[in-house]
Amino acid sequence: MVLDYYKTKRKSRNTIKSSAPSWTSDKNKSLAAWICVEEMKREKAEYIKKHIKKTDYNLKSHYQINGAMVARAIETSRCSLMNTSRFSPHFRAYLDKVNHDLECAKKAQLDRNASRGPIKSSKKDLLSENKRLKKELKDLELMKIEKAVEHAYDSLPLPIRKKFGLS
Repeated sequence: MVLDYYKTKRKSRNTIKSSAPSWTSDKNKSLAAWICVEEMKREKAEYIKKHIKKTDYNLKSHYQINGAMVARAIETSRCSLMNTSRFSPHFRAYLDKVNHDLECAKKAQLDRNASRGPIKSSKKDLLSENKRLKKELKDLELMKIEKAVEHAYDSLPLPIRKKFGLS
């Protein structure tokens, strides 16, 4: 049972290595950095999926990945990871692409939940909309009353209308 866990872990590790980009290698920290970014990308995507308010994204660290975070996770210096290593330009380009994808996902999530009704309106707009709707309601009530009176008048028999002097 325990051995099965390690076997599946080894298989998943081999699959990860086979799907890794060409600039990664076991000989340096590039593969570890790529795996770390993939895991962080899943975490950040999950955060984006669960949060719908604009204020949830005030801190970029909630939905973006920076080089210092990755360097800290794989226990190397940020400078060597992002600037001085041979794989640094490729890693920076990959990290920029991942952050761009996360930014697009964040915007899509906010746009999807943007139609939350009058919540986004200002107080002034809400007051004017309230006045307009109240006026419209009064007009509709008057029209309803007028129609009711017309209907009552039309349904009266002719002799009664003549007695009242309506015809």
